[in-house]
Amino acid sequence: MSDLNILKEATVFVTGSDPRAIEECKQKLIGRSEEQRIMAPLTFRQFLLNITRENNLKLNNLLQNTISVKDSNKIIKDKYLLLEPYTGDIEKYFDIYLLTGGFPETINCYLTNNLITKKYYEDLIQKIFEKLDKQKTISILSILNNSLSNSLKYSTISQKAGLSPDTIKKYLFDLSELLLLFEIKEKQNDYQKKYYFKDPFIVHSINSYYSNLDPFMESLNYILNEQTKGKLVENVVAGHLHNIYFQNLQYVFTKNKKVDFIVHNKAVEVKYRANIVAPNKIAGNLEYLLLTRYPQGLVDLEKDNTLAIPVSSFLALLASPINFL
Repeated sequence: MSDLNILKEATVFVTGSDPRAIEECKQKLIGRSEEQRIMAPLTFRQFLLNITRENNLKLNNLLQNTISVKDSNKIIKDKYLLLEPYTGDIEKYFDIYLLTGGFPETINCYLTNNLITKKYYEDLIQKIFEKLDKQKTISILSILNNSLSNSLKYSTISQKAGLSPDTIKKYLFDLSELLLLFEIKEKQNDYQKKYYFKDPFIVHSINSYYSNLDPFMESLNYILNEQTKGKLVENVVAGHLHNIYFQNLQYVFTKNKKVDFIVHNKAVEVKYRANIVAPNKIAGNLEYLLLTRYPQGLVDLEKDNTLAIPVSSFLALLASPINFL
């Protein structure tokens, strides 16, 4: 159709349950289309812009400002301070996003019913089983889910799952191709990796598979627990950073010091808890961005080359990837 010039001044939407097949379609259109964009789960910023369009116009207008991790801490601080009066509202919306993820179906279901029905959790898991062996997939997903935010090696996953390293590598590759998870490498050691899920609703769906509770109640319990919520928040930050900086995103784990994420000249630490401790400083001339649960106040906002701002405000300002719809 493109070669026959039928698609001139047209937009083609390619959808389906297997992203691998869609990627093949995209490859065939290279050189034949001016622009290719991905219809991915909404980022928190996209979610917030949509949900505040009618019921919180002042906040919506302030969100026209965006930041990049490449920006200096001073620029990020100045733009955050414009949002500071709305941090309470943003945090409430963030709690909703942690439940629904970025899938329009689950968002609309929650906004309509104040809950998410069981079928959405089951459908997501079932779609995974349609593509990959059920038992092997569940075994691997369970290990990754229980080790969220922790360093892992192929050999460790292989031992825990009782599967060969080659099988582990194949399934991790397939799961990443299905846009379910991704890996971040340790800066000095390619053998050490951290695995995260592409969307918080994927985490809830995996948890629901092992639980006898109603899936939505299980999700609520998950984000009401400070420890599990903290891991989920780190997962969301990882996903947002990976969407934009995937080739330049790393972490550091050396001499018993861990830095959650390194992007270009910025160290990003997620400290989603009531009591904040100083970030782990590593060698190098890096600015530190400390993503917290609560606003820290102007006195503690910027100190020792470190900027501390709430996670939800950071994600609200973080520009969406240019290749996203």
